[in-house]
Amino acid sequence: MNALDWLPVLVLGALLGAVGQVLRSIAGLKKLGDDPNGKFEPMQLLMSVIIGAAAGVIAMITLELTSETAIAAQDIITVIAAGYTGADFIEAFITKRISSGAALPQQPTPVAIVSGASTSTVATPSTLIGTAPATGSIPSTGSIAPATNAVG
Repeated sequence: MNALDWLPVLVLGALLGAVGQVLRSIAGLKKLGDDPNGKFEPMQLLMSVIIGAAAGVIAMITLELTSETAIAAQDIITVIAAGYTGADFIEAFITKRISSGAALPQQPTPVAIVSGASTSTVATPSTLIGTAPATGSIPSTGSIAPATNAVG
């Protein structure tokens, strides 16, 4: 399929996914009307519909339909359901990642190991670099003594 063949398939997926998200939003607006402290946020509604459209496009691609293929009613319902549930899944994932700060890479911190009465820190690459000798030559192969432990 070329780009012109894909265009109507993807547009139909976006529209059906957006319909699924609008159906989900109707239930949310009903709950909002029941809550006296509830506040309508049009930007959140717009973002939800856009995410639903994206989920519909993905669902339409996975159905492997072409512009010449007859679309069954079950396929239409499937794409609407993908817009309904897919947007919910994506929004929950994004909200959880942003609120926990997990989207930003975190620097690992050294962990303290308690052994008897003394406490030591696990070596990290930055602490090992500071303890390695900066000068000296590399010993030749024959000058290194064989290991005397059980492994070597």
